[in-house]
Parts: sequence; C-alpha cells; structure tokens
Amino acid sequence: MRSAKGKTVCKIVIFVMLCLLMVVGLNALIEPATPEPWLTLPYIYEHSDVNTVFVGSSLMYNASIPLAVDEGSGLNSLNLGSPAQTMMSSYFLLKEALSYNSIRHVILYIDITRLQSRASDNHYHIHAIESMKLSVNKLDFMVHAFPIDKYPDALLRCYQLRGTMQEWLLFKEPAKARKPINYPDEIVPYLGKGYIYSSKEQKRGEVAIHGIECFDTKQIKVENTQYLHQIIELCKSNQIDLIIMCSPRIAANVLATGNYDVFHDYVKSMADANDLQFWDFVYVRPECLTIDDTMFWDDRHANYRLALPFSKLVGQMLREHIDGTLDVDRYLFSDYSGFLSANQRVAALTIGGLSAQKTVKANAIMDKALEAEYRFLLSNEKDGVYTVIQDWSTNSRVDVSGQPKQQVWLLAEARKAGKTGEAEQRAYMQIDLR
Repeated sequence: MRSAKGKTVCKIVIFVMLCLLMVVGLNALIEPATPEPWLTLPYIYEHSDVNTVFVGSSLMYNASIPLAVDEGSGLNSLNLGSPAQTMMSSYFLLKEALSYNSIRHVILYIDITRLQSRASDNHYHIHAIESMKLSVNKLDFMVHAFPIDKYPDALLRCYQLRGTMQEWLLFKEPAKARKPINYPDEIVPYLGKGYIYSSKEQKRGEVAIHGIECFDTKQIKVENTQYLHQIIELCKSNQIDLIIMCSPRIAANVLATGNYDVFHDYVKSMADANDLQFWDFVYVRPECLTIDDTMFWDDRHANYRLALPFSKLVGQMLREHIDGTLDVDRYLFSDYSGFLSANQRVAALTIGGLSAQKTVKANAIMDKALEAEYRFLLSNEKDGVYTVIQDWSTNSRVDVSGQPKQQVWLLAEARKAGKTGEAEQRAYMQIDLR
C-alpha cells in the first residue's frame, strides 16, 4: 500500500515539475527579442549594486535618464517607471527592488492623475508585475491589483501573451517591440536602464492639448494616498532618502489645469509633514533649464531634447543634496507666480463649433490674468490660401453662417492682447457649412 502511495506522490511531483518546466519554456519562447525598455526588473535581479531607483509613470521614464543622472551624482540608478504606473504598483516595485539591492535613494514621481485615478481599476498593473519573479511580494501585488479571473495573466507571462504563443505555433514570427534607429549622437551614451527615447516634437505655434485633469481634493482616491504613505513608511523604516518629484510639463498643460498651484501646495504640505524633499520641476527657473514647446512629444511627455538636460540637472541636485549643499530655491521657483512670470503668452489654442448658432469659439490657454486677441480665417484646403473673416480682436467667437455652403477649414489664431506681429498659437478645424 505504501509503495502504491509513494508511486502516486512521485507521479504528482513529476507532473508538477513537468508543468513548471513547460511554463518556463513557454515563457522563454515568447520573450521578445527587443523587450520594452520599461521592463527593467531583470536588471534588479542580475545586479546588486543599484542604489537609486526612479518610480512613476510614463512621465518618469520619458524624462529621467539614469545614466545621465549618474554622471552628475555619482550614483547607480535605475528607472522602474512603467505605463500609467499607480501608487500601488510603485509600492510593490519598490519592495521588489529592496529585496535584491541596497537602495539608498528613491525618486518618486507624482502628478494629479497618480492621486485621482482608481488604482484597483487600472489594467496597466500588468506592465509592473509581468517581469517580477514569483514571490510572496508578487502574489500580494496580484491579490490587491487584479480580479481573480486575471490571476493567470499576472502570474504567467506565457498565458498573458497567449496570442503571441499562437503565432509561434502557427510558425509566424511575433511582432517585436519597436525600437528607434539612428539615435542622435548626444543621446547614445545614455540609452538603457529604463529610459524610453522619443524624438517626436510638438509643432511650434500649434500646441495641442487633451485630457486635461483639474486638481480636486474630493477626487483623490483613498487607496492612492494609502499606498503613498506606505511608500513613505517603507523608506523611513529602511532609512532610505525619499524625494518626491514632478517632472517638467509643457506650459499649456499646466495652465489648462487651472489650479496647478493648489496641487503643488497640497503635495508640498504632505512632503513637509513627512520631512521629505519635494522637487517640482514645473517651477524650474529658466536660467537652470531652458524649456521649449518642441521639447515635448505631446502635451505632457518630454522628448530626448528635454530629458537629457533635465536628467543632468537632477544629477547635479542629487549630488548637492547628498553633500548637504543643496539650495532648492536656486533651481526652482518657490511659488506659482514664478512659473507664470516665465510664461506670459498664449501657450495653446483650442477651438470648437457651436452649430446651433453657426459660430465657432476659440479658447486661448494662458494666465487667467492676461487677455488674448483672436483672428479667424477660412480656406477650402488645410494647406491652401486662407481668407481673413475676422481680423485681430478680443472677440473669441466668429459667425460663419454667412459663408459659402461648403466644407471648409477654419484657422483660428491667438496672441496676447496688445502684442503685435505673428500669432503665438494657432489651431485648425474642418467644418461643414452645407
């Protein structure tokens, strides 16, 4: 009888081992030849000398270049940012990093979305967990972040990417992560360790904004503040230097928020209450970092032309912070008025149709204390010859009901009132007047 039981147990053990080997093999089979740059956890597992980590969303990994930071600070940093990373994801990623490296400094990115979005509904958790080794920490993350039916996706990369497996089985080469070629010479030495390169630029004078989120303390999700405080306590208990950071934003995005100063003051109060450094680079002094609209690839994400000097500035500030010589006011304005003084212009322009009245309204994104003036033009083609239908005035609406009944392009232009010369911003809109 005992022999029969022993054989049964042996068969079960062999079966489980074969299943594990199959899963490991399938996981290895579908590993992309060029993994996404944010999948940096393998670096944590393969090295033991990382002493600084950046955690946050895409605004972190698009703007923070670890090798450029290290050049000025003397640290060895790694960017653990991932798409739409929540405070929950940041917490569990940080715990994972602490299990394998002696982390001494943590730079935690924060913005309005990271406070006001629902962490438990965020499907981007998968990007934070997919490279984690199987551990109690990973299981804890899985239970808190995913519904039960998503556990296989969280645990098994081969199951999560089952569509890719089907391509392998059909002898099709799966799509590989896209990787830019012909990097600019100045960025080549700094590639890697979690930085994601982009060369795309906002078009000067035609800045487009979307999805603006105003700050409202009533919209802050309790789970986000809970994980934020868990991060703070985790760092305190491990004697880790925690710095809260906001990366530079395109001026139009900040102004369109409407109350960025309220958000800044909220985070500053929280940082002060916990005796933490708070570096808000929205308030960076122009003499320390020159920022132009074309240094962003959309209305919030930096491209490499901003990421490189910004990362070098962060490295310099970290060095001075460690040495005890840092004067934050030398680099950052102390309040919102400093930012406004450096952005006395129309930062973006939006237009919308009011079909019932046959009018179109323009809205200049700028300091509320300033006034704009507008000009409206029409053309049959977007790149055609435009005819002025309303010259420069402070009237932000134009009546198009008397125009020919056809499909046309409307061009709206705006500049600060009293200024002469060309428009500071423009926007196009196709309208059907038939």
